[in-house]
Amino acid sequence: MQILGILDEIANNSSKNFKIDMLKENANNEVFKKVCQLAYCPVTQFYIKQIPEVTAYADNISLDEALDSLSKLSNREFTGHNGRDYLRAILCNLTEENAIVLKRVVLKDLRAGFSESSINKAMGKGTIKETPYMGAVSYGAKKVDKLFSKYDRVFSEVKMDGRYSNVKITEDSVFMESRGGKPTPLGGVFDNLIKLRERFGGDVVINGELIIPDMDRYTSNGVIASLISINGKALEGKINLKEVEKFEQKYKCNVDMMADRIVLVAWDYLPLADYDKGSWDCPRATRMKCLQVALRWDSLPNIKFVEYKEVTNVGEAMAHFKDLLNRGEEGTILKGGEGHWKDGKPTFQVKFKLEMTVDLEIIGFNYGTKGTKNEHVISSVDVQSSDGLLVTSPAGIDEKTMKMLTENQESLIGSILEVKCSGLSSNSKGEYALLHPVYIGLRDGEKITADSLSQIQENENMIKELK
Repeated sequence: MQILGILDEIANNSSKNFKIDMLKENANNEVFKKVCQLAYCPVTQFYIKQIPEVTAYADNISLDEALDSLSKLSNREFTGHNGRDYLRAILCNLTEENAIVLKRVVLKDLRAGFSESSINKAMGKGTIKETPYMGAVSYGAKKVDKLFSKYDRVFSEVKMDGRYSNVKITEDSVFMESRGGKPTPLGGVFDNLIKLRERFGGDVVINGELIIPDMDRYTSNGVIASLISINGKALEGKINLKEVEKFEQKYKCNVDMMADRIVLVAWDYLPLADYDKGSWDCPRATRMKCLQVALRWDSLPNIKFVEYKEVTNVGEAMAHFKDLLNRGEEGTILKGGEGHWKDGKPTFQVKFKLEMTVDLEIIGFNYGTKGTKNEHVISSVDVQSSDGLLVTSPAGIDEKTMKMLTENQESLIGSILEVKCSGLSSNSKGEYALLHPVYIGLRDGEKITADSLSQIQENENMIKELK
Protein backbone atom coordinates (compact mmCIF):
# COMPACT_ATOMS: atom_id res chain seq x y z
CA MET A 1 0.00 0.00 0.00
CA GLN A 2 1.21 3.53 -0.82
CA ILE A 3 2.10 5.79 2.11
CA LEU A 4 -0.86 8.10 1.44
CA GLY A 5 -3.16 5.09 1.53
CA ILE A 6 -1.80 4.07 4.94
CA LEU A 7 -2.29 7.58 6.29
CA ASP A 8 -5.82 7.78 4.92
CA GLU A 9 -6.74 4.41 6.42
CA ILE A 10 -5.45 5.53 9.82
CA ALA A 11 -7.25 8.88 9.50
CA ASN A 12 -10.57 7.27 8.62
CA ASN A 13 -10.79 5.27 11.86
CA SER A 14 -11.29 7.28 15.06
CA SER A 15 -10.19 4.49 17.40
CA LYS A 16 -6.89 5.30 19.08
CA ASN A 17 -6.16 1.58 19.50
CA PHE A 18 -6.71 1.07 15.77
CA LYS A 19 -4.31 3.89 14.95
CA ILE A 20 -1.62 2.47 17.24
CA ASP A 21 -2.15 -1.03 15.78
CA MET A 22 -1.72 0.38 12.26
CA LEU A 23 1.44 2.21 13.31
CA LYS A 24 2.81 -1.03 14.76
CA GLU A 25 1.86 -2.93 11.61
CA ASN A 26 3.84 -0.46 9.49
CA ALA A 27 6.75 0.04 11.89
CA ASN A 28 9.07 -1.97 9.63
CA ASN A 29 8.14 0.09 6.59
CA GLU A 30 11.23 2.31 6.55
CA VAL A 31 9.72 4.96 4.28
CA PHE A 32 6.59 5.23 6.42
CA LYS A 33 8.72 5.44 9.56
CA LYS A 34 10.84 8.18 7.98
CA VAL A 35 7.67 10.09 7.06
CA CYS A 36 6.52 9.96 10.70
CA GLN A 37 9.91 10.98 12.07
CA LEU A 38 10.42 13.93 9.74
CA ALA A 39 6.85 15.14 10.21
CA TYR A 40 6.81 15.01 14.00
CA CYS A 41 10.41 15.39 15.14
CA PRO A 42 10.39 18.85 16.79
CA VAL A 43 14.10 19.41 16.21
CA THR A 44 13.77 18.94 12.44
CA GLN A 45 12.24 22.00 10.79
CA PHE A 46 12.00 22.95 7.14
CA TYR A 47 11.41 26.70 7.63
CA ILE A 48 8.76 26.98 4.94
CA LYS A 49 5.42 28.49 5.88
CA GLN A 50 3.76 28.49 2.44
CA ILE A 51 3.81 25.43 0.17
CA PRO A 52 4.66 26.53 -3.40
CA GLU A 53 2.01 25.94 -6.04
CA VAL A 54 2.52 22.94 -8.33
CA THR A 55 0.41 22.41 -11.45
CA ALA A 56 1.95 19.24 -12.94
CA TYR A 57 3.49 16.12 -11.43
CA ALA A 58 5.87 13.45 -12.74
CA ASP A 59 7.09 10.10 -11.43
CA ASN A 60 10.80 10.81 -11.65
CA ILE A 61 11.91 10.26 -8.04
CA SER A 62 10.70 8.09 -5.20
CA LEU A 63 9.16 9.42 -2.00
CA ASP A 64 12.17 8.06 -0.10
CA GLU A 65 14.55 10.10 -2.27
CA ALA A 66 12.37 13.18 -1.83
CA LEU A 67 12.38 12.79 1.95
CA ASP A 68 16.19 12.62 1.95
CA SER A 69 16.30 15.75 -0.21
CA LEU A 70 14.50 17.73 2.50
CA SER A 71 17.75 17.78 4.49
CA LYS A 72 18.88 20.72 2.34
CA LEU A 73 15.97 22.69 3.79
CA SER A 74 16.43 21.57 7.38
CA ASN A 75 20.16 22.31 7.38
CA ARG A 76 19.49 25.73 5.78
CA GLU A 77 21.39 25.03 2.56
CA PHE A 78 18.40 26.49 0.71
CA THR A 79 16.42 29.24 2.40
CA GLY A 80 13.80 31.87 1.56
CA HIS A 81 12.78 32.01 -2.11
CA ASN A 82 15.52 29.52 -3.00
CA GLY A 83 14.06 27.11 -0.48
CA ARG A 84 10.57 27.38 -1.93
CA ASP A 85 11.92 26.93 -5.48
CA TYR A 86 13.87 23.88 -4.31
CA LEU A 87 10.76 22.36 -2.71
CA ARG A 88 8.70 23.07 -5.85
CA ALA A 89 11.27 21.21 -7.96
CA ILE A 90 11.03 18.17 -5.65
CA LEU A 91 7.22 18.18 -5.68
CA CYS A 92 7.11 18.43 -9.49
CA ASN A 93 9.13 15.24 -9.79
CA LEU A 94 6.85 13.15 -7.54
CA THR A 95 3.53 11.51 -8.24
CA GLU A 96 0.64 13.63 -6.98
CA GLU A 97 -0.04 11.13 -4.17
CA ASN A 98 3.56 11.23 -2.94
CA ALA A 99 3.61 15.03 -3.30
CA ILE A 100 0.63 15.23 -0.93
CA VAL A 101 2.58 13.21 1.65
CA LEU A 102 5.68 15.38 1.24
CA LYS A 103 3.64 18.56 1.67
CA ARG A 104 2.25 17.21 4.94
CA VAL A 105 5.75 16.36 6.13
CA VAL A 106 6.99 19.89 5.43
CA LEU A 107 3.97 21.37 7.24
CA LYS A 108 4.63 18.96 10.17
CA ASP A 109 1.12 17.50 10.14
CA LEU A 110 0.27 14.14 8.56
CA ARG A 111 -3.46 14.75 9.16
CA ALA A 112 -4.07 11.19 10.28
CA GLY A 113 -5.18 11.76 13.87
CA PHE A 114 -2.12 10.44 15.70
CA SER A 115 0.62 12.23 17.59
CA GLU A 116 4.23 11.83 18.69
CA SER A 117 3.18 9.88 21.77
CA SER A 118 1.28 7.34 19.63
CA ILE A 119 4.29 6.92 17.34
CA ASN A 120 6.62 6.33 20.29
CA LYS A 121 4.15 3.91 21.85
CA ALA A 122 3.85 1.92 18.61
CA MET A 123 7.38 2.12 17.21
CA GLY A 124 9.45 2.40 20.38
CA LYS A 125 10.37 5.14 22.80
CA GLY A 126 12.68 7.69 21.24
CA THR A 127 11.41 7.21 17.68
CA ILE A 128 10.31 10.84 17.90
CA LYS A 129 12.58 13.06 19.95
CA GLU A 130 10.64 15.31 22.29
CA THR A 131 10.90 19.11 22.12
CA PRO A 132 13.55 20.46 24.51
CA TYR A 133 11.81 22.25 27.37
CA MET A 134 13.15 23.55 30.67
CA GLY A 135 10.49 23.37 33.35
CA ALA A 136 10.58 23.48 37.14
CA VAL A 137 10.21 21.05 40.02
CA SER A 138 7.23 21.41 42.34
CA TYR A 139 7.63 23.34 45.59
CA GLY A 140 9.30 21.71 48.58
CA ALA A 141 10.75 23.47 51.62
CA LYS A 142 14.03 21.54 51.38
CA LYS A 143 14.31 22.31 47.66
CA VAL A 144 13.92 26.03 48.32
CA ASP A 145 16.39 26.01 51.23
CA LYS A 146 18.93 24.26 49.01
CA LEU A 147 18.40 26.84 46.28
CA PHE A 148 19.33 29.71 48.61
CA SER A 149 22.27 27.85 50.13
CA LYS A 150 23.76 26.75 46.80
CA TYR A 151 23.26 29.79 44.53
CA ASP A 152 24.64 33.30 45.01
CA ARG A 153 21.68 34.93 43.26
CA VAL A 154 18.04 33.79 43.18
CA PHE A 155 15.27 35.26 41.05
CA SER A 156 11.52 35.00 41.65
CA GLU A 157 9.71 35.29 38.31
CA VAL A 158 6.03 35.53 37.51
CA LYS A 159 4.73 32.10 36.50
CA MET A 160 3.11 32.92 33.18
CA ASP A 161 -0.30 31.53 32.39
CA GLY A 162 -0.53 31.99 28.63
CA ARG A 163 0.29 29.82 25.63
CA TYR A 164 3.88 28.56 25.67
CA SER A 165 5.94 29.24 22.56
CA ASN A 166 9.50 28.67 21.34
CA VAL A 167 10.50 31.31 18.81
CA LYS A 168 13.25 30.14 16.46
CA ILE A 169 14.96 33.09 14.77
CA THR A 170 17.23 32.33 11.83
CA GLU A 171 18.78 34.44 9.08
CA ASP A 172 15.55 34.85 7.11
CA SER A 173 12.84 33.25 9.20
CA VAL A 174 10.93 33.52 12.46
CA PHE A 175 9.43 30.13 13.27
CA MET A 176 7.16 29.66 16.28
CA GLU A 177 6.32 26.31 17.84
CA SER A 178 4.34 24.98 20.80
CA ARG A 179 5.71 23.12 23.78
CA GLY A 180 4.88 19.92 21.88
CA GLY A 181 6.86 21.06 18.82
CA LYS A 182 3.86 21.92 16.63
CA PRO A 183 4.03 25.02 14.42
CA THR A 184 2.32 28.14 15.79
CA PRO A 185 1.38 30.15 12.67
CA LEU A 186 0.19 33.68 13.48
CA GLY A 187 0.25 35.39 10.13
CA GLY A 188 3.73 36.86 10.41
CA VAL A 189 2.96 39.27 13.29
CA PHE A 190 6.20 38.24 15.00
CA ASP A 191 8.39 38.47 11.91
CA ASN A 192 9.79 41.72 13.34
CA LEU A 193 11.66 39.63 15.93
CA ILE A 194 14.15 38.74 13.21
CA LYS A 195 16.02 41.89 14.31
CA LEU A 196 17.01 40.08 17.49
CA ARG A 197 19.22 37.65 15.57
CA GLU A 198 21.76 40.39 14.97
CA ARG A 199 21.83 41.22 18.68
CA PHE A 200 22.65 37.62 19.57
CA GLY A 201 25.09 37.11 16.70
CA GLY A 202 23.44 34.04 15.18
CA ASP A 203 20.42 31.72 15.10
CA VAL A 204 18.61 31.81 18.41
CA VAL A 205 15.59 30.38 20.26
CA ILE A 206 13.53 32.52 22.65
CA ASN A 207 11.35 30.84 25.30
CA GLY A 208 8.18 32.59 26.40
CA GLU A 209 4.40 32.62 26.44
CA LEU A 210 1.87 34.33 24.23
CA ILE A 211 -0.73 36.50 25.89
CA ILE A 212 -3.24 39.15 24.94
CA PRO A 213 -2.89 41.93 27.54
CA ASP A 214 -6.06 42.98 29.40
CA MET A 215 -7.74 39.68 28.52
CA ASP A 216 -8.21 36.81 31.00
CA ARG A 217 -6.11 33.68 30.50
CA TYR A 218 -8.78 31.33 29.18
CA THR A 219 -10.23 33.85 26.75
CA SER A 220 -6.75 34.85 25.59
CA ASN A 221 -5.62 31.25 25.08
CA GLY A 222 -8.84 30.47 23.20
CA VAL A 223 -8.40 33.47 20.90
CA ILE A 224 -4.78 32.55 20.17
CA ALA A 225 -5.75 28.91 19.48
CA SER A 226 -8.39 30.11 16.98
CA LEU A 227 -5.88 32.39 15.25
CA ILE A 228 -3.41 29.52 14.97
CA SER A 229 -6.13 27.33 13.43
CA ILE A 230 -7.16 30.01 10.93
CA ASN A 231 -3.58 30.80 9.90
CA GLY A 232 -2.62 27.13 9.72
CA LYS A 233 -5.38 26.44 7.22
CA ALA A 234 -4.43 29.55 5.25
CA LEU A 235 -0.87 28.25 4.87
CA GLU A 236 -2.31 25.12 3.27
CA GLY A 237 -4.36 27.26 0.92
CA LYS A 238 -7.60 26.32 2.68
CA ILE A 239 -8.93 29.60 4.04
CA ASN A 240 -12.13 28.87 5.96
CA LEU A 241 -14.22 32.01 5.48
CA LYS A 242 -16.95 30.75 7.80
CA GLU A 243 -14.41 30.20 10.58
CA VAL A 244 -13.02 33.71 10.03
CA GLU A 245 -16.49 35.25 10.01
CA LYS A 246 -17.49 33.39 13.18
CA PHE A 247 -14.28 34.55 14.90
CA GLU A 248 -14.79 38.19 13.95
CA GLN A 249 -18.43 38.17 15.02
CA LYS A 250 -17.56 36.60 18.39
CA TYR A 251 -14.71 38.95 19.27
CA LYS A 252 -15.90 42.06 17.39
CA CYS A 253 -12.45 42.33 15.86
CA ASN A 254 -10.93 41.17 12.57
CA VAL A 255 -8.33 38.43 12.53
CA ASP A 256 -5.33 40.61 11.66
CA MET A 257 -6.12 43.27 14.26
CA MET A 258 -6.53 40.63 16.97
CA ALA A 259 -3.22 38.99 16.01
CA ASP A 260 -1.52 42.38 16.34
CA ARG A 261 -2.63 42.49 20.00
CA ILE A 262 -0.64 39.36 20.94
CA VAL A 263 2.47 39.88 23.05
CA LEU A 264 5.28 37.41 23.70
CA VAL A 265 6.41 37.50 27.33
CA ALA A 266 9.97 36.15 27.13
CA TRP A 267 12.05 34.80 29.99
CA ASP A 268 14.92 32.90 28.36
CA TYR A 269 16.94 32.33 25.21
CA LEU A 270 19.72 30.12 23.87
CA PRO A 271 21.53 29.53 20.55
CA LEU A 272 19.59 27.28 18.16
CA ALA A 273 22.42 24.72 18.02
CA ASP A 274 22.41 24.37 21.81
CA TYR A 275 18.62 24.17 21.88
CA ASP A 276 18.80 21.21 19.50
CA LYS A 277 21.27 19.55 21.89
CA GLY A 278 19.03 20.28 24.88
CA SER A 279 21.53 22.22 27.00
CA TRP A 280 23.58 25.42 27.12
CA ASP A 281 26.43 26.06 29.54
CA CYS A 282 25.54 29.69 30.29
CA PRO A 283 24.35 30.94 33.72
CA ARG A 284 20.77 32.11 34.21
CA ALA A 285 21.80 35.59 35.39
CA THR A 286 23.88 36.12 32.23
CA ARG A 287 21.06 34.95 29.98
CA MET A 288 18.61 37.29 31.71
CA LYS A 289 20.88 40.30 31.29
CA CYS A 290 21.61 39.61 27.62
CA LEU A 291 17.94 39.08 26.76
CA GLN A 292 16.82 42.22 28.59
CA VAL A 293 19.47 44.33 26.86
CA ALA A 294 18.46 42.95 23.44
CA LEU A 295 14.80 43.71 24.03
CA ARG A 296 15.52 47.25 25.26
CA TRP A 297 17.83 47.90 22.32
CA ASP A 298 15.25 47.19 19.63
CA SER A 299 12.13 48.35 21.57
CA LEU A 300 9.91 45.86 19.79
CA PRO A 301 6.26 46.45 20.78
CA ASN A 302 5.13 42.81 20.78
CA ILE A 303 7.74 41.28 23.07
CA LYS A 304 8.62 42.05 26.69
CA PHE A 305 10.73 40.48 29.42
CA VAL A 306 8.96 38.60 32.20
CA GLU A 307 8.40 40.41 35.50
CA TYR A 308 10.78 39.27 38.25
CA LYS A 309 12.34 40.18 41.56
CA GLU A 310 15.72 39.19 42.97
CA VAL A 311 15.22 37.65 46.43
CA THR A 312 17.75 36.80 49.16
CA ASN A 313 15.84 34.41 51.42
CA VAL A 314 12.76 32.20 51.70
CA GLY A 315 10.72 34.93 53.39
CA GLU A 316 11.22 37.34 50.49
CA ALA A 317 10.41 34.60 47.96
CA MET A 318 7.18 33.73 49.79
CA ALA A 319 6.20 37.39 50.12
CA HIS A 320 6.66 37.90 46.37
CA PHE A 321 4.62 34.77 45.66
CA LYS A 322 1.73 35.93 47.87
CA ASP A 323 1.84 39.43 46.41
CA LEU A 324 1.45 38.01 42.90
CA LEU A 325 -1.40 35.75 44.00
CA ASN A 326 -3.20 38.82 45.36
CA ARG A 327 -2.74 40.45 41.95
CA GLY A 328 -4.43 37.50 40.27
CA GLU A 329 -1.28 35.80 38.92
CA GLU A 330 -0.92 32.01 38.98
CA GLY A 331 2.29 31.91 41.02
CA THR A 332 6.06 32.20 40.70
CA ILE A 333 9.13 30.28 39.55
CA LEU A 334 12.20 30.53 41.77
CA LYS A 335 15.42 30.24 39.71
CA GLY A 336 19.07 29.89 40.70
CA GLY A 337 21.16 32.61 39.04
CA GLU A 338 24.02 30.23 38.21
CA GLY A 339 21.76 27.54 36.74
CA HIS A 340 22.40 26.60 33.11
CA TRP A 341 19.77 25.97 30.41
CA LYS A 342 18.82 22.30 30.64
CA ASP A 343 16.10 20.20 29.06
CA GLY A 344 13.87 18.74 31.78
CA LYS A 345 12.99 19.92 35.27
CA PRO A 346 16.22 20.94 37.01
CA THR A 347 16.19 21.35 40.80
CA PHE A 348 17.50 24.92 40.47
CA GLN A 349 14.05 25.99 39.25
CA VAL A 350 11.24 25.61 41.80
CA LYS A 351 7.55 26.22 41.09
CA PHE A 352 5.27 28.04 43.55
CA LYS A 353 1.63 27.43 42.57
CA LEU A 354 -1.40 27.27 44.87
CA GLU A 355 -4.23 26.05 42.64
CA MET A 356 -4.04 22.41 41.55
CA THR A 357 -4.55 21.75 37.87
CA VAL A 358 -3.61 18.58 35.98
CA ASP A 359 -3.38 17.58 32.33
CA LEU A 360 -5.17 14.33 31.46
CA GLU A 361 -5.86 12.38 28.27
CA ILE A 362 -9.43 12.12 26.94
CA ILE A 363 -10.42 8.45 26.61
CA GLY A 364 -14.21 8.62 26.29
CA PHE A 365 -17.41 10.67 26.23
CA ASN A 366 -20.73 10.39 28.04
CA TYR A 367 -24.16 11.64 26.96
CA GLY A 368 -26.43 13.30 29.50
CA THR A 369 -28.98 11.38 31.56
CA LYS A 370 -31.93 10.10 29.57
CA GLY A 371 -34.98 12.30 30.00
CA THR A 372 -32.95 15.46 30.69
CA LYS A 373 -32.22 18.31 28.29
CA ASN A 374 -28.67 16.98 27.83
CA GLU A 375 -29.55 13.41 26.86
CA HIS A 376 -28.50 14.00 23.24
CA VAL A 377 -25.27 15.91 23.93
CA ILE A 378 -21.98 15.00 25.61
CA SER A 379 -22.20 16.22 29.19
CA SER A 380 -19.02 14.68 30.62
CA VAL A 381 -15.72 13.23 29.46
CA ASP A 382 -13.60 10.38 30.79
CA VAL A 383 -9.93 11.24 31.23
CA GLN A 384 -6.87 9.45 32.57
CA SER A 385 -3.24 9.99 33.54
CA SER A 386 -0.47 9.01 31.14
CA ASP A 387 0.11 5.74 33.02
CA GLY A 388 -3.61 4.94 33.31
CA LEU A 389 -3.40 4.82 37.12
CA LEU A 390 -5.84 7.70 37.59
CA VAL A 391 -9.23 7.95 35.87
CA THR A 392 -11.85 10.64 36.43
CA SER A 393 -14.73 12.52 34.79
CA PRO A 394 -14.61 16.31 35.33
CA ALA A 395 -17.83 18.29 35.73
CA GLY A 396 -18.69 21.89 34.96
CA ILE A 397 -18.99 21.71 31.17
CA ASP A 398 -21.08 24.56 29.74
CA GLU A 399 -23.64 24.13 26.94
CA LYS A 400 -21.39 25.61 24.25
CA THR A 401 -18.58 23.19 25.15
CA MET A 402 -21.05 20.26 25.26
CA LYS A 403 -22.04 21.04 21.67
CA MET A 404 -18.40 21.26 20.59
CA LEU A 405 -17.56 17.94 22.26
CA THR A 406 -20.59 16.23 20.71
CA GLU A 407 -19.60 17.36 17.21
CA ASN A 408 -15.90 16.47 17.53
CA GLN A 409 -15.75 13.25 19.56
CA GLU A 410 -13.67 11.27 17.06
CA SER A 411 -10.96 13.88 16.63
CA LEU A 412 -10.74 14.66 20.35
CA ILE A 413 -9.96 11.14 21.56
CA GLY A 414 -6.40 11.25 22.86
CA SER A 415 -6.39 15.04 23.27
CA ILE A 416 -5.06 16.59 26.46
CA LEU A 417 -7.56 18.28 28.79
CA GLU A 418 -6.73 20.64 31.64
CA VAL A 419 -8.67 19.82 34.81
CA LYS A 420 -8.89 21.76 38.08
CA CYS A 421 -9.41 19.85 41.32
CA SER A 422 -9.08 19.90 45.12
CA GLY A 423 -6.58 17.06 45.28
CA LEU A 424 -6.37 13.28 44.94
CA SER A 425 -8.59 10.51 46.28
CA SER A 426 -8.11 6.73 46.32
CA ASN A 427 -10.12 3.69 47.36
CA SER A 428 -9.19 0.47 49.15
CA LYS A 429 -8.19 -1.09 45.82
CA GLY A 430 -5.57 1.57 45.25
CA GLU A 431 -7.53 3.17 42.40
CA TYR A 432 -7.00 6.94 42.08
CA ALA A 433 -9.31 9.76 41.06
CA LEU A 434 -9.51 13.54 41.57
CA LEU A 435 -11.49 15.36 44.25
CA HIS A 436 -14.13 17.68 42.74
CA PRO A 437 -12.67 17.69 39.22
CA VAL A 438 -13.76 20.60 37.01
CA TYR A 439 -13.39 20.85 33.23
CA ILE A 440 -11.10 23.76 32.30
CA GLY A 441 -10.28 23.39 28.60
CA LEU A 442 -8.33 21.62 25.87
CA ARG A 443 -4.61 22.20 25.72
CA ASP A 444 -4.85 22.78 21.93
CA GLY A 445 -1.48 21.30 20.97
CA GLU A 446 0.40 23.03 23.80
CA LYS A 447 0.95 19.66 25.43
CA ILE A 448 0.83 16.21 23.86
CA THR A 449 1.36 14.02 26.92
CA ALA A 450 -0.81 13.74 30.04
CA ASP A 451 0.59 14.01 33.56
CA SER A 452 1.48 10.75 35.31
CA LEU A 453 0.09 9.80 38.73
CA SER A 454 3.46 10.48 40.37
CA GLN A 455 3.58 13.98 38.85
CA ILE A 456 0.07 14.70 40.13
CA GLN A 457 1.00 13.43 43.61
CA GLU A 458 4.07 15.68 43.61
CA ASN A 459 1.88 18.64 42.64
CA GLU A 460 -0.54 17.86 45.48
CA ASN A 461 2.30 17.67 48.01
CA MET A 462 3.54 21.07 46.83
CA ILE A 463 0.13 22.65 47.39
CA LYS A 464 -0.19 21.16 50.87
CA GLU A 465 3.16 22.66 51.87
CA LEU A 466 2.27 26.11 50.51
CA LYS A 467 -1.08 26.36 52.31
